[in-house]
Amino acid sequence: MFDIGSVTSVRWILHEQEGVSMELADRLLVERFVPINSELRELVEAHHRYEKDIDTLKERPWLTPFDRQSLRVLKKRKLRGRDRIEEILRGYRLEVARG
Repeated sequence: MFDIGSVTSVRWILHEQEGVSMELADRLLVERFVPINSELRELVEAHHRYEKDIDTLKERPWLTPFDRQSLRVLKKRKLRGRDRIEEILRGYRLEVARG
């Protein structure tokens, strides 16, 4: 059996469609705690919105200076959110490991 509590950090792996995917253990933690943690839920939803907006901008044949700035801002927000998600999951990993 896979021990979710043994995972020490979020490991991000490349997905087939050039997106980013969380490790299975962290996905399971997110699925388990999103219904009861509104901050985690909002962070995950924002992460998906940022990802979609970034992909939309990257699909354009060229970017205006405003688009390039928007892309930088979106990437920074996505990263900050991912860092906060990691902090929350770290706490849940410890909780799950303790039983």
